[in-house]
Amino acid sequence: MISNIAAIITDLLHIFKIILLCELLFKFEKRRDNKRYIILFFLSVIISQIIYCRTADVLSLILYIGLMFVVFYTIYVIKMWQTLLLSIGLMFIASMVDVINMVMIDMVLDICKMPEFIFKDLIESMVSTFLIYSLLCVYRRKYYRRFNWINVKNSAFFTILVAIDTIIVLAIVVVYQNGTKEEKKILFAIIIVFVVIGMLLQLGTVFLLYSANSVYVENDSLMKKYLNDQKKHYEYLEIREEETKKFRHDVRNHMQMLYYLQKKRQYEEIDKYLELLNIRIEEFGNTLTVNNSIVDAIINKFYAEAVAKGIKLNIKGKLPTICNIDAYDLCTVFSNVLSNAMEAVDKIENKEIFLECRYTDEEIIILEKNKFKNVGQFKGKELDTIKEDKERHGFGINNIKDAVKRNDGIVNIEVDKEQFCISIMMKNTDL
Repeated sequence: MISNIAAIITDLLHIFKIILLCELLFKFEKRRDNKRYIILFFLSVIISQIIYCRTADVLSLILYIGLMFVVFYTIYVIKMWQTLLLSIGLMFIASMVDVINMVMIDMVLDICKMPEFIFKDLIESMVSTFLIYSLLCVYRRKYYRRFNWINVKNSAFFTILVAIDTIIVLAIVVVYQNGTKEEKKILFAIIIVFVVIGMLLQLGTVFLLYSANSVYVENDSLMKKYLNDQKKHYEYLEIREEETKKFRHDVRNHMQMLYYLQKKRQYEEIDKYLELLNIRIEEFGNTLTVNNSIVDAIINKFYAEAVAKGIKLNIKGKLPTICNIDAYDLCTVFSNVLSNAMEAVDKIENKEIFLECRYTDEEIIILEKNKFKNVGQFKGKELDTIKEDKERHGFGINNIKDAVKRNDGIVNIEVDKEQFCISIMMKNTDL
């Protein structure tokens, strides 16, 4: 009975380790259904008991992979092929860490001449969980990057590489347990530990290379986006300057016409003429500025869209002349803030957005508020996207948080009935 309970807890802990790996490396949207989680828990207990009774065989492995598939598909909103690759890849990685701990504990037991005990597997799994959490916390602290989705080619390659490494390690472990003389077991165990560590370093290097490539592609895409926005902004300024020059050229003629109408006391004609002049001036458009060329390009792009959609976009304040925040992060923050706001007010009658920029000697502060149609898309302060393509949407606020985190900042979201407000603070120090 006790051994059954220990086996179930060990398997549940193994599932937790795999979910922990996923949470620390990826930022998939979660399904919000507590009933499913409860059913999933009992299903995990039942399958764990079946695997325990059958011992280790091919069917047990298939059952375990199937369970992990169900776990990921129940928790995350991701595609079927992503679910399958995550189930296999992360399960094998967690198993490799378990192998290191198993060999280390076996080596300690051999050295101390201690017999195996009933909670050995459970202790191995607990140590593995702590080790995985510690290593990934170090990774997150240094790189602070999680992925929105997985590239098919890279994820398949990584999963196959993990599977091959795991099979090799398990084969070595079988030889260690069954075909090694007692006097050489400790030496063989040390070799296994170093082999597994080498394989984990290999996998870590592959993952970091993929991470670096993903960062480069994303940065390049965003860089092209805001350079294109700046190009359109400058083209708009050139057109506006040309129109202004034309208008200035005709100002004297307009003044003479108004003087002539005033002399003739044709006041109604004066009113009509002034109204036409006012319309002509408004056609030049307004150029918004917050004292930063990158942000100016972004807000003017959204301002043009807002005018076309009948949305009133109010911009107030400015950014400091010396801005040490990376252009990539500025583009990420302002683009997502305004994009989310535009999408929200486009669905309601009160089409008005308020954006304010402030700064102190060391900080930049951004405040945005707008009304929105509350259809339950917010769970507390977290946005649960209501778009059909859930896998690639709903990351706007997460991307803002990531950019702000990189600049030692804070994001605060307040939702009051149908009023949304986001305040952002980022450090503007030259590190």
